Amino acid sequence: MQAVAAPAIVRLRDSADLAQYEIDPGLGAFAGYSRRRAEVVRQALGSGLRVPGGEAFVAVAGGVIVAYLLLVPAGPDQPWGRLNDPRILEIGIEVARGHRGRGLAQALFREAFSRPEVESRIYVATAYVWCWDVEASGISAHVYADRLLRLFERFGFRREWTNEPNITMEPANFLAVRVGREVPAALLRRFRSAQRGERAA
Repeated sequence: MQAVAAPAIVRLRDSADLAQYEIDPGLGAFAGYSRRRAEVVRQALGSGLRVPGGEAFVAVAGGVIVAYLLLVPAGPDQPWGRLNDPRILEIGIEVARGHRGRGLAQALFREAFSRPEVESRIYVATAYVWCWDVEASGISAHVYADRLLRLFERFGFRREWTNEPNITMEPANFLAVRVGREVPAALLRRFRSAQRGERAA
């Protein structure tokens, strides 16, 4: 019996890189697995890659994206995004149904966070229940959140307090932050002020 090759981890820098791959239909939890889920995932990745500084790491099997980790400078819809600093990035990650439990999320994290430049940046993960595939997982939202948080913590993230309304409206939601060792103190102060809902000076 021939062994199935593990998916390759590929870095995408722009939407032209994305165009050469198909999207696995097992992606699209944040879209509720709608009939248009592959298109929605492609649009979301393409939008992120069009933002200056945006990039994605994807797991590719047979020309099909089966998992992704998207890194995009934080936008104005979040208080830390209104600082308009490209060193503050938000993270999104998903592994397709049928490809979970194979270490793909960890492989994506290892590839993205083994680079020296990550130590001069702040990474923010806003984890929302309505973006998770809780139903197919067979576990509660709180257990799902604990497992997701442990994944983030493995790569230097910490769960942190915030009064951001979209996070606080659901108990299982959480905010996880990774502060690089070389982040300037002034940037960290501004980020913490935004995180607390204060107007940054």
